[in-house]
Amino acid sequence: MKKRLVPFLAAAALVTCTSTGFAGDFTSDAGAMLTLTVAGVTTTSTNLTYTPSPGVGLAVSTSATNFSMTSANSLTDNVNGMEYGTLSTSEGYAQRTKTTTVNNGPAATTSATALPGASWGWVGGS
Repeated sequence: MKKRLVPFLAAAALVTCTSTGFAGDFTSDAGAMLTLTVAGVTTTSTNLTYTPSPGVGLAVSTSATNFSMTSANSLTDNVNGMEYGTLSTSEGYAQRTKTTTVNNGPAATTSATALPGASWGWVGGS
């Protein structure tokens, strides 16, 4: 679980820092390199690039003030896989049994203020 969680938390930090840099919905291909431009930060001279572990997909939905994101490994399915998610308004992260089949990443996010679907259990935070 730690191996899958590390890329997700790194992505969460990345999106937290850049959520004002773009708005809308985004779903990456599994293992695809993501390059995000940080807008409105004068000390940033280069784009921030994040390459997830092979097979890991990331889905993000943002607004001007919030974001939601989910992450899952495409090599797992709804029998042996987990899906992770977080919201900009929450502490910690949520997890649930993966809802998509093999060769698919996480469920797409469509709201910057809610995780998709149901059965999320929150972990961590204070």
